Amino acid sequence: MEKTVVISGKEVTFKSVGTLPKLYKMQFQRDFFEDLHELSTIPLHEIILNMLKGQTVKPDVFLNVAWVLAKTADKSIPDLARWVKSFESFSIVELIPDIQEILSLSIGTKKSNNDRPNQGTSGGSINTETYLVLCHECKLSHDDLETMTIGMVLDYIDEYIDTHSPEGKKKNEKVIEYADEVPWL
Repeated sequence: MEKTVVISGKEVTFKSVGTLPKLYKMQFQRDFFEDLHELSTIPLHEIILNMLKGQTVKPDVFLNVAWVLAKTADKSIPDLARWVKSFESFSIVELIPDIQEILSLSIGTKKSNNDRPNQGTSGGSINTETYLVLCHECKLSHDDLETMTIGMVLDYIDEYIDTHSPEGKKKNEKVIEYADEVPWL
C-alpha cells in the first residue's frame, strides 16, 4: 500500500508493507501493534483538538509511524530528526488522516475478529514478536513481507494455521480428491 502526500511543498511517499512492525520495533524499540492499539482508542477529533491546544496525545507515535512509512518507501531518508528538519514546516496534525488511511487500508484483513476462533486470552491482540514468530513459522520470507501488506500477512497466517490444523488437513484432502476427479483441459 502506497500513498504520496505533500509536506511543505515536497512530495513524500508513504509505503506500508509486512516488514513495517519489524522496522518500527528496530528503530524505536516500541511495539508497533501496541502503539496502534493505544492510538485506536482515542477518537481522531480528540487527538487533533488536544494537539492544537498544545497538549500531546501521542504525537510521537504518529511521527514515528510517519517516518517508518516514508523510510519504507525511500531508503535514502535520513534519521527522524533530520527528516523532520528537512521540511520548511512540518505538521503531524495535518498528516494524521493520511497515516490513519494508509494504516487502515494496509492492516485490514478478510476475516473479522468474530471469524477468528483462536483469539487467546488477549482477545486477539498481537505484538511485534508474535507477528514475527508467526511469519517465521508460516515460512514467510523477508521478500514475501516486502510485497505483502500487514493485512495480507495476517490473512496468510490464518490460512496457514487453518490448513495445518487437523480439520484443515481433512478439508484439503477432500479438495485434492475432487481436483483429481476434475478433467483439466
